[in-house]
Amino acid sequence: MRFCILILLLSIGFQYSQAQTPTVGGLYYAQTSPAGSGKSKVYTYLRLYIDGTAIAQFVNSDNAEAVSKWFGWGRKYSMRGRYDVDGGSIKIHLSNEGVPTDTKLEGISTRVLEGTLNEGKLCLSDSGNTQKYCYRFLETKDTTSFKFSALKPMITLPGDWRYNGVNAESRQVFFRNERGTGLAVTILEDKALDETKDLPGDYVKALAYYHWQADYLSEEPKVNVKLLKQAPEKGYLIWEAEVANSPVANTFLMACNNHLLYNLMLFNQAVSQERRMQMLEDIYNANKTNSESAN
Repeated sequence: MRFCILILLLSIGFQYSQAQTPTVGGLYYAQTSPAGSGKSKVYTYLRLYIDGTAIAQFVNSDNAEAVSKWFGWGRKYSMRGRYDVDGGSIKIHLSNEGVPTDTKLEGISTRVLEGTLNEGKLCLSDSGNTQKYCYRFLETKDTTSFKFSALKPMITLPGDWRYNGVNAESRQVFFRNERGTGLAVTILEDKALDETKDLPGDYVKALAYYHWQADYLSEEPKVNVKLLKQAPEKGYLIWEAEVANSPVANTFLMACNNHLLYNLMLFNQAVSQERRMQMLEDIYNANKTNSESAN
């Protein structure tokens, strides 16, 4: 049941051959129905991610703030695909294949949006039409929620994260965010481990949980374990496991709160160690509050 560290560096994905890149961390939107057509207004919403993924939604609302709350990688969208950037040109290939609600109603359909990208500003035409629409950009501070099971609390992740599967042996649930950072989350009852079930105090349990895993990894000849921060008054600690001769470093936060053990692991070497630590603390603090209010 011990969890694993990521031995191969998570690719941060899409590599651009040119300097132009779309803006991530929000959504592009534009009214894309012809003005004065007599039909309902249609707005196209796009999210473009650092790994080259594109998702789209077409609605009659121009309230981008409201749409941003439900339109995202791990939430609702009607088409997905990829985008390619070549200098100041961009082409987005979209399909509703794999989106059950849309394919059931409309069958499989595809769209190609292409146009220009200049300093993050996006102007596109749809599938060869001559009419080009310029998109506004709304920066968002997204929140993604995920329910592990009926017996465990809702996990809240600041940002737009996509569920990437679960390791049945280690019980880690994997996510990836729009900037290519990977996250693995494990939540256990404190009585699930012999090492923690009879100990008094949250931090004592968190420390025992850390030693249970870190001591095990330290026995591996190519793994170096380093304790980065202890916060006894808050019931958590942060540590790192580095793989020798590899750019990989996995940063962990381990905690105990309300009889639950938390193991949060981040991996992305493009993000500084300081930033990884802050992200882990933000995720834990959000979920510690959730678990406290749920009990």
